[in-house]
Parts: sequence; C-alpha cells; structure tokens
Amino acid sequence: MTTYTKEQLIKLKVPDLKVKCKELNVLAHGKKSLLVERILNPEEHQKKTKKPKKPKKPKKPKKPKKSSYYAQYYTGENHEMAELIGNFLTGNHSDKIKAGNKLEDDVAADIKQHSAFNFYHGLPDGGFTSINVPCVIAKCKFSKSEYEKYGLSCKNKKAVEVDLVIIDASNTVILCELKNGCDFDTKKSKGEVQSLEATKALCENKGYTTSCCIVCYDAMDLTDMKLKTTMGEVKTMLYGELAEKCGLNGAESRERINKKIQQRAKENLNKLKNFISSISNLL
Repeated sequence: MTTYTKEQLIKLKVPDLKVKCKELNVLAHGKKSLLVERILNPEEHQKKTKKPKKPKKPKKPKKPKKSSYYAQYYTGENHEMAELIGNFLTGNHSDKIKAGNKLEDDVAADIKQHSAFNFYHGLPDGGFTSINVPCVIAKCKFSKSEYEKYGLSCKNKKAVEVDLVIIDASNTVILCELKNGCDFDTKKSKGEVQSLEATKALCENKGYTTSCCIVCYDAMDLTDMKLKTTMGEVKTMLYGELAEKCGLNGAESRERINKKIQQRAKENLNKLKNFISSISNLL
C-alpha cells in the first residue's frame, strides 16, 4: 500500500483525495482536511460493513374467512353446502353495495364522454378559482380545515366528498349526491344531509350561490323516492334533470348507463346459474 505524507496530500485536489479515500474504504466526503486525515490514518476511519439482512420469513397464507351466512345453513354435517351458500350470498351482498359506486363511475364517465362541459375528477389544487366553467367535478373533496375556517361543522376526519359538483357559466354551484335505487332512508342519510348543508354553507361563504340535492337514479317521479330523513335545505332531483344540468340529454344518458347496468345484470345471472348448478350437485 502506497504511503503519503501530509504535505503530499495537501497539494492534491479534493476529487483526487476522494478517489484515494474510496480505495482505502474510508468515507469520501467532507472538507479537504478530513479527507487527508482519513488517508493518513485509514485504520481509524474504516467504513462499517453492513450486516446482510436476514431473509424475511414467508408469510403464512391467510385462512379464508367464513361467510357470516355460513352458520345459518350449517347443520353440523354439510360444511361444503353451507360454505357454498354462504359465499354466494356474501358475494351477492357485496355486489349490491358496490352497485352504488359503479353507478357514480358510470355517470361520471358519461358526462366526461358526452357533455361539452369541462370535466374534472377531484377538485384541482387551486380550488374553484382554478377551473374553467361550465364544468362538472366528480368526487369533489372539501377538506375539514376549510369548514373549520368558517366555523362550520365537519364530522369527517379529513374531508367531505361530494359525488358531483356542477358549476354553470354564471358560477352557480349545485352539490349533488347520487343514489342507486329509489331509497334515501339508510342510517347514513341524516349525516349526508348535514354534510351537504355544511358544504353548501362553505361554498356560500366563498361567494358562490349554491344549492344541494339528492338524486335517486331509479326514480322516474319525485314521489318514487322514499325519504325518511328531514331534508332541511337539501332538495330532491330526478336523474333526467341532473343530466340536463350537466350538459347532457337526460333520456339518452340514462339509456347509455342502463346498458352498462344491464351488462352487469347478465354477469350476475351467470353467477346465479353457476351457483344453482353447483348446489344441485350437493342436494
């Protein structure tokens, strides 16, 4: 190993000293005086070698969860049948819950593709002032801090998400919650009304004329909607009217969306047929 004097090393440039530090397996950063010190006494400045990481233990495969319907059909000696029935009913229940989210996606996609309005998925960082009107904003989030700034109540942990926000050419705002079916009488209904009213007040504090509404997609008349909650400032609206406010032909939009819903219905029927075939073999 070549040895150097302090005088020799001081005459070298920093990049050259760093090269020599790397050759000696010492740290190669810092002031020139530190580099010189490490080269002169490399044994005192050796890098610590990292211990090889222990291989991760393979994760144990998760046990499949039993359906909550299993016990309802288990007689003590028909495990396979009870499991089959339970899994089908759980899957069907899950699909029913997801239908609402899929409807929201279908409506947003139809607006984006067929409306002349500007379309946004989520509110841009600059808020309403950074968008072009008329527009529709799908899954528009208002942060909790915005409500608190104006002394408004927000019971959500981080934000309130509104299914659709429509802003017309005169900057009038419509806040809309879209519901699958005709019912608006779930346990969450009261909270949704309160959130819409608080968001309406928030937009008004920002200087926008605002209204808010609930739309039940399957309702063909306002009397079809089942409401068991005090609606306060929240109005009800038919899908056809909502579509028109989004720059669409209401009947044509419903026809396009219904085709998607009917396609999913065909898939559900196939699941039912497969279930009937499987259960028939066990009866």
